[in-house]
Amino acid sequence: MIFKGGFEMKTSRTLISSAMLTAMCDTNSIDNLKLLEKFVAMCVAETTDVGSLIDKDKVLKRMDESYSFHDMPMPVLEKILQRMSRGSERSITTSTSNNYKLIKNLDVELATFKLQEHTAQAETHNIIAALTDWLRKVSPEMKADENIVSIWLGDFFDARGVDVLFDIDELRADTIKNTDTLNYQIGRFILDAKETDDILFAKIEDIARGAMIASAIYIDTSNTPAFVKERRLTNLSVYLDTAFVLSALDYKRADQKKAADTLLDMLRENGASLFIFPQHKDEIIDILRNFRDRDAYDAKPSQPLERLEAEQFTTIEIDQEIQSLTSSLKSLGIAEAPRESYLDEIGSLKKNPAAYINYSGLSDHVLKNIPRYSRSNQMLQNDIDAISYIILQRDGMRYETIESCQSIFLTTNYSLVREANQFLRYSAYKMQISPIISDIDLTSILWIKYAMQNNNIPRLWLISAANAAVSPTASVMGKFYEVTVRMSKKGDLTEDEAANLRYSTYARAEIMSVCGGNPDMLDDTSVLAVRDRVRAKYTEKEAAETAAAKADAEQAKQDRDTASQKLISSQSEIKRSIGTLRKTARKTADDRAKKIARRIKSLIIAALVIIMIATAIATVIVGISSSSGILTFIVALISGLSAATLWLPLMKVGNLLENRLFNKIEGTLYIKELARVTPQIQVLEDLLKDSSSAT
Repeated sequence: MIFKGGFEMKTSRTLISSAMLTAMCDTNSIDNLKLLEKFVAMCVAETTDVGSLIDKDKVLKRMDESYSFHDMPMPVLEKILQRMSRGSERSITTSTSNNYKLIKNLDVELATFKLQEHTAQAETHNIIAALTDWLRKVSPEMKADENIVSIWLGDFFDARGVDVLFDIDELRADTIKNTDTLNYQIGRFILDAKETDDILFAKIEDIARGAMIASAIYIDTSNTPAFVKERRLTNLSVYLDTAFVLSALDYKRADQKKAADTLLDMLRENGASLFIFPQHKDEIIDILRNFRDRDAYDAKPSQPLERLEAEQFTTIEIDQEIQSLTSSLKSLGIAEAPRESYLDEIGSLKKNPAAYINYSGLSDHVLKNIPRYSRSNQMLQNDIDAISYIILQRDGMRYETIESCQSIFLTTNYSLVREANQFLRYSAYKMQISPIISDIDLTSILWIKYAMQNNNIPRLWLISAANAAVSPTASVMGKFYEVTVRMSKKGDLTEDEAANLRYSTYARAEIMSVCGGNPDMLDDTSVLAVRDRVRAKYTEKEAAETAAAKADAEQAKQDRDTASQKLISSQSEIKRSIGTLRKTARKTADDRAKKIARRIKSLIIAALVIIMIATAIATVIVGISSSSGILTFIVALISGLSAATLWLPLMKVGNLLENRLFNKIEGTLYIKELARVTPQIQVLEDLLKDSSSAT
């Protein structure tokens, strides 16, 4: 962060001011100078009597002492004072001699500001107190107290790249010898808060958001010309370094991929052109080849590619990544800068760097202050060439806006940004865009200008910073490799154990856990502890996999049983359906046959009865007409009645007749009814046949 104060509690002002910036800013857009104006107004009120001239040097000093705005440029202060001298509610006046006079009492504004400050101070103190308690518990040897913890937390944000665009003094060396240990514990604290304390994490996020605002606060976003705002970044070429592209290609941690994608999205959406220098593309290929060809038994550390390690990429898969690198870059909108555009036939820059910069001086300065470049002269040359090319493209000119600066070299190497800008004297030009910029600083600038409504960006950076802090450093891994080699030679570790530990993703996390980020804490005992934890983890993993496999087998058996039961049930249902169709056909035939037989029987019986009655009547009539005696009449009557009673046995004969008719008719009708439903039965029988064959 650009805020800076003294050792005693002054650095906590950094955190307080960051929280205040977050509270005061508009969520949709930020007028940086408007935010600064509130701080400047307070410093003017505290250093100037109403009616007196404003001492600008005193105001700048108070901005540093009271609010930790370190080395605020005088031109920025003058812009703010000019603003305050305009409008009907102006609080100061100006003269042609560029002097300013306070003409309004600012007590009301001061009271409101102090209330905001008090709130931010209380929230910041809660964070510092929580971190202090955490450090006392997990690392008592640090002897943490709230004063020094406030410095450590402020420095943590500085170390994560938020402020490296500007010249910042290092305080960590004055507070603790091993910064890796400190950063590790703070990273753990932040990640733990994210998982267990939403309120605490939100307050830490507020500081991160304010820090991002602070990193670009001297850039006057309100004074950008309209035509520049309209074209946005269409005239900007952004050259990406190796480490950033590795993250964008999803070879690193997931949080690094998200952060890279967020920045690339903002660049693409606003019209920027994305490039990679051929030398940096070659570095990516070399890294992939080294990763492919690494020999775990050789114990030579290679660039960690976390996702490839976690997914256990094979040699063939890595070769495919190398072969498809050009197309992968193209899919991200990244083009390769043609070598001939900036290099001559012998590989030197076409323009003479000496016209604008001291090429060898820059190279020597970076090498002196960043020792890791001593391992690879080619890597040093690649980065110095990149910076030099940007300066040559700009014809040595300096720019105040990101939209107009033509080109810029984007890197995740915060040390390179700091040292290059110090040598190029960009530390004296805080309102200007350096030829080299960190990913977080460019993210901050674009977020403030174009994507302020996206509140996830500060969170992404905070999580990425915390994850980076808990990831093994080069010094930790170097010491770990050294110890594993020694132990394998002594026989305390088998070569296979040593090899597995070196390239186990889980082991990498456990290494940091056992040493707390301090390589000096790595010895035989701690390495054995890592080995035992890895063993337990893999045993646990195997047990979990076995249990999962058993559960899968049980589930498969249950599924088969269920399927079998369903099949049997389905077959039974089909059989029932076939039987129902047959029964329905039979019942329909039966019902119709019964009706028909009953009607025929009734007709026959009725006819016989009629005949018998008619015969009886005729007999009586004939008897009466042929004989006059009473005796003859009685005989005739008895004969008629006897004939009429013959219907009683006919009923029994009728039942027999009905049964015979039913049997004959029912068979014929059943055949017809069965023929009618036979297509449905055939379909069901086919289904039954298919299901039976499936079993």
